[in-house]
Amino acid sequence: MNQVTERDHACFNRAVELYRRHRHYFYSFLRPIEVVLFSRVQDRFNPPVADFGCGDGFFAGVLAPPGAFEYGIDTDPVALESARAVYQSVIQNRGSVIDLPSGSIATIISNSVLEHLLEPARTLQELNRILRPGGRLFASITLKNWEDCLCGACVFGNLYKRFFRTIQRHHALHDIPAWSEWFSEAGFRISSITGYLDPQTVRTIEIFHYLGLPTLAAEKLPTSAGTAAIRTVNNLYNFLHPPSAEMSIITGDNLSRVAYLEPVYDSEQQKPIGTTRPCCFIELEKQADK
Repeated sequence: MNQVTERDHACFNRAVELYRRHRHYFYSFLRPIEVVLFSRVQDRFNPPVADFGCGDGFFAGVLAPPGAFEYGIDTDPVALESARAVYQSVIQNRGSVIDLPSGSIATIISNSVLEHLLEPARTLQELNRILRPGGRLFASITLKNWEDCLCGACVFGNLYKRFFRTIQRHHALHDIPAWSEWFSEAGFRISSITGYLDPQTVRTIEIFHYLGLPTLAAEKLPTSAGTAAIRTVNNLYNFLHPPSAEMSIITGDNLSRVAYLEPVYDSEQQKPIGTTRPCCFIELEKQADK
């Protein structure tokens, strides 16, 4: 798991370039690692595949060619219009209700979505419903530890945490034991949980949230002009603080040094292990009797 491959290098470098050119700069410190994590298990994505919380499909488009995944699912109808170019079909879910038959999906992927849910327990039950027995859910989640890493929290405490939680729209920041309980209640068996990222990178992402104001302005411009403006701003930031330097661990000999990977689930004892990592990558399997 921790040995870096040529594919890891290619996925990471390509993702850094794409996010640097087309998205808010802070994403290029986080999403490339997640692209690597999902790409490592992509050979287990049995069809049909549904991307839950797909947005406009940008992450899936970095991960795989257009049409590789059958369904993109999101609540935002505007984002789904763009997502049509990425998925074979798109579905607008209504809260925790997904308009798909029970047992119709073999694989669900979900990148940095579950922590934004208002009703995570109910949504997990719905995801379990649409999965066939033995189907798998692969997801990355931001954990409660994220807030402890923030610069502002060290000075202003819980007041700043609540403020930044509003900025990031985090409604479900919980620790791994809480998520594990919800997974079990929804009918999932945990195959693995891996913690990733480090406090320094979280603080870098925090700072670049504020430095992202020029990008917000650029997004208001016509498409071609906006894209050019975003690229210009991000090129400047890249010169000052390149993601490849921040994530030098991913170009080292061991991926655990790049993304700070840490197994946080004891498969023999079937219980989570405590972690200080601010994010985790999970693999769940739907139990056959659910």
